[in-house]
Amino acid sequence: MLRHVMAGGGKAPLHLMHAARNEEYLIYRNEFAEFARRHRSFIFEPVIASGSSDERYRAVAEKAERWILDQNRNRQIYLCGVGAAAFGLRDRFRKAGYDRRAVHYEKW
Repeated sequence: MLRHVMAGGGKAPLHLMHAARNEEYLIYRNEFAEFARRHRSFIFEPVIASGSSDERYRAVAEKAERWILDQNRNRQIYLCGVGAAAFGLRDRFRKAGYDRRAVHYEKW
């Protein structure tokens, strides 16, 4: 998906937060870091939280709070995960005023 967006000359900012319990679980880390080096509009932000999956979702939610609090509702949010915490994060964006169609969820 990243290759497709960047090959199309994607100029809109694209920010990827990837949560994992440790560095070993950051799949595609090298590829994402290389994309970030080559494409100024792509930001890769790994989030390391060694506790439970709920703690990882909380860590992502804390970092995503900046988007929940700002007034820009033009962005598209893509979430991938499992369980109640993933739904909770999706619902936080929707309750913050993001259009239902702007917050995408995929079970992983």
